[in-house]
Amino acid sequence: MSGLTSTTAIPTGVVLHSKSCVLELQYADGGSYRVPFELLRVYSPSAEVQGHGPGQETLQTSKREVAIVGIERVGHYALQLTFSDGHNAGIYSWDILYDLATRQDDLWREYFGKLEAAGVNPMRRWRPSHQAATATEIDENQRCGITPHGRRDDCAANRTNNRRGNSAMSKTHFGYETVDEQDKAKKVAGVFHSVASNYDLMNDLMSGGLHRIWKHFTIGQAKVRPGSGYKVLDLAGGTGDLAMAFAKQAGESGEVWHTDINESMLRVGRDRLIDKGVMTPALLCDAEKIPFLENYFNAVTVAFGLRNMTHKDRALTEMVRVVKPGGKLLVLEFSKVWEPLKKPYDIYSFKILPWLGEKVAKDADSYRYLAESIRMHPDQETLKSMMEQAGLDRVKYYTLSGGVVALHVGTKF
Repeated sequence: MSGLTSTTAIPTGVVLHSKSCVLELQYADGGSYRVPFELLRVYSPSAEVQGHGPGQETLQTSKREVAIVGIERVGHYALQLTFSDGHNAGIYSWDILYDLATRQDDLWREYFGKLEAAGVNPMRRWRPSHQAATATEIDENQRCGITPHGRRDDCAANRTNNRRGNSAMSKTHFGYETVDEQDKAKKVAGVFHSVASNYDLMNDLMSGGLHRIWKHFTIGQAKVRPGSGYKVLDLAGGTGDLAMAFAKQAGESGEVWHTDINESMLRVGRDRLIDKGVMTPALLCDAEKIPFLENYFNAVTVAFGLRNMTHKDRALTEMVRVVKPGGKLLVLEFSKVWEPLKKPYDIYSFKILPWLGEKVAKDADSYRYLAESIRMHPDQETLKSMMEQAGLDRVKYYTLSGGVVALHVGTKF
């Protein structure tokens, strides 16, 4: 790749879009490239695909529906991707990823030419990168997700289910409102798209700065050890407070993933980490469908995110799945306050919080939802039982600030 320097090729962010089936690579110059899973798979740098010399390449077919089910950082120079068809032998250096990202049109033409020459119908999905997706393509891509254990959802089955209508749709809560399960994620996303730019300021105002103490306590309980190759997954990481601390503690040999399901929050957090000189991967990630192999992380954390998840039990099971034996899951979340505090806490939550939201963020409704979602979240003992049912042992919790917040810690054996 002539003219390519090592600093040019190093991404500042790597975002896995499991629904639209692309890996987004973001660079310091503001460039952003979305590389389809199919292209990454058919141009895998592995010997299995590329052979051991020119002319020895193996043509890859029937990879249109392939998904990325695992990502592992290799040192500070590459990613190893695991695909739903079992292929995991490719080590994608930053240079290889940059080349794939910037030469997509040429590579697609080359690949489809080879398929047609071999008499294989490419069933082409590719379009030149400067063309916008059609509504049909976007709708199809949004249904191409990854199930909790890395298998592809059946898109045809999803289309059939959608045609059946919503009459049998399961219900859940959005604050005090009862909504269809598929609508909750959209409503929660709307809340966080709205508050992302003022998130840190509002946290300071709402908690009087106490959220920093709660997070500091959580960081201490995680006990990340420097120089030991410690791996940490921070879910619903928002503006990156925990990821930043863990990255500094883990050091050069560690691996810390800053993730969030909301792209607005993830971008704010990623930019904040970069501004602080912390270079750690950012991943758009649904906690109910975590795209990592099982037994991968020493610690998984989620701070003020679990209550927003539609299926908390499913999310907890996924978190436990990716924790190594001996590793920890830490859940920091709003909880049930002590009874003497209940009345003043209710007044504060339903009167002052929406007022603050309106005056500072121009959004009272999102902070009214915050107050309601806290009341709908399981109390300390219930959440402890849920974590035990998900497969954790030695689950304990710390009640902080009179029960406003609780930190639950469980170990996987």
